[in-house]
Amino acid sequence: MDGLNKKGLMVYWFIFGCFVAAAMFFLLFSRAFADEPITYKGQLQFGMLRTYSIADGTLAYLDESAIYAGRHVAVDLAERGGFYKDDGCGKYLGHALWNNEQGSCIPDYKNEFKAYLDKVLNEYLKAFPYDKLPLGVIDFDFQETRLIGRGMQDIEYNIFPTKSSRVGVPLAGHYYFSPSFNVDFGYDINEYELIKSYADRLVFECKEKPNLDNCIKKEIETFKNPDWALGLCEGETVNTVVNKRAFCIISDYKLWVYDADSEEIVERPVQYQISLYFGKTISIA
Repeated sequence: MDGLNKKGLMVYWFIFGCFVAAAMFFLLFSRAFADEPITYKGQLQFGMLRTYSIADGTLAYLDESAIYAGRHVAVDLAERGGFYKDDGCGKYLGHALWNNEQGSCIPDYKNEFKAYLDKVLNEYLKAFPYDKLPLGVIDFDFQETRLIGRGMQDIEYNIFPTKSSRVGVPLAGHYYFSPSFNVDFGYDINEYELIKSYADRLVFECKEKPNLDNCIKKEIETFKNPDWALGLCEGETVNTVVNKRAFCIISDYKLWVYDADSEEIVERPVQYQISLYFGKTISIA
């Protein structure tokens, strides 16, 4: 009997605890809505659903912003030769040099991409119509053509605010969620690795060759995608230095990006604009 009494006492205290918790919950929410009385059934639940809907809209906006910001950076960074803030070894005919007499100046393309993306994405987030999103607090990563962002600071939305935003008016609660995303933006940043290996091969095979252009053309004929072309992407190429050459590397990736001039979404190819030094140098890989 003592065992049954102890078990019954435990059940009693469990039920009593649940009752106290329910009473406290009711009391807190009753006080929260004291300023705005419940006028219809489901008002609290509707307020919660409305907050969740706003949060979902925020994440949807973040997803779309990440896609277009990522594409913008992919196209623009390629035209900069992979450099966002630095020019590496300088430029030749407007194209970033990836090597010089001392060796490699190949960009740390992932970190350059992340730094540039942080700037561009923040411009999109500043235009968010509902509320301010946290800026500069997203950590980026890449997985094939997927762009991944991990929020390092939660977003907070009030659950069912009262009719006005008066100071001191209690709320029903708060809803927290992470500003994260995992989207397919149609581009694989690791294409830089393939370009880097081809660039190293070109320099190794053709450096200090007397007929440099013929050597380069012969080599790039054997390259698979992306497509290499000797010279500038636009306009006539006039070489001003004997042992330097500019290249236009046209990727298979074509991305839909926002064009600020026309204010339209347009398709643009990813074109890497780099230049290489073919004098006496060491490997650039």
